[in-house]
Amino acid sequence: MADKKKKQAGRRAYLNDFHRDLTGAYIYDGSHFHFAGDGWKQALLRLWALGLVLVVLVLAGGFSGETMAHCVFQILPYLVEVGAVGSVVWALVRLTSGGETLRAYVYKATVQALPGRAVLVMCAAGAGILGTVLCMIVHGTAGRLAGLLLCLLLKAALLAVAWLLRRYVQTLPWEGPPEETAD
Repeated sequence: MADKKKKQAGRRAYLNDFHRDLTGAYIYDGSHFHFAGDGWKQALLRLWALGLVLVVLVLAGGFSGETMAHCVFQILPYLVEVGAVGSVVWALVRLTSGGETLRAYVYKATVQALPGRAVLVMCAAGAGILGTVLCMIVHGTAGRLAGLLLCLLLKAALLAVAWLLRRYVQTLPWEGPPEETAD
């Protein structure tokens, strides 16, 4: 009775792939995904380069002064941008620590999730562009045209780099367990 393991469902379903050995250590016996390309280190280098460019762009956008011009249409999208870029960086950290062979739940949380996280960055940057334009319409430029244009340029660059990250992650070759077919 005490040996029966309670099956997890939903978000914690990956815990069903662990069992204890005789020493009490946890052993993972689930499926794995393996990077099938030639250059794992080059792929990681490109991913991190794109991720760091995202960080630099979002920080530069925040320090430009125009993003934080006390206009809610600019501040709220910027906060979402920061969170989305942080989410991308967290996925890159987990992907890097996992290596070329990833457990299935890490693969789902990193490789499969990165395109969606990049789309979130793109949406936040697009909302930031719209918010900045809206603030320009509502409040005018008041001698801040150069700063506002720089802010728009940084957000457009953020959107473009997030799109490049999304495209690159989708081209990475991964091999996993064979798909199960229903009879």
